[in-house]
Amino acid sequence: MVRSNRIPLLTVLAAALLASCSDAKKASPPQAEVEALLKQRAETEKREAEADVNPNLGVKVTWTIQSVEVHPQPANEAEPYLGTIKFVIESETPELDGVATERLERSYDYVWDPATGAWIPKY
Repeated sequence: MVRSNRIPLLTVLAAALLASCSDAKKASPPQAEVEALLKQRAETEKREAEADVNPNLGVKVTWTIQSVEVHPQPANEAEPYLGTIKFVIESETPELDGVATERLERSYDYVWDPATGAWIPKY
């Protein structure tokens, strides 16, 4: 009786293929790295929000980044970091008797998504 070595070889190849295709657990990036990315996001949001105002209305809007905070969430592998961007938004609107000013404080929460390597708004 001739014994075939194909079955053990196929088993080893299948196991190797499954191991290479499985989701290897990535280590979360260092907090300083994700904090720098959240600061970049804050700068982008500031720039876009200020540019989004129609200049024909004569309204001047200034977004000031008050703080960017990142907190680790060690028990949450799916979202290892929670981030918050706090803005102070000041607007000046021309009126018949002068300029009306308004000041608002807003904060926006984000979570770090290891799968995409990006900050995702938390709703």
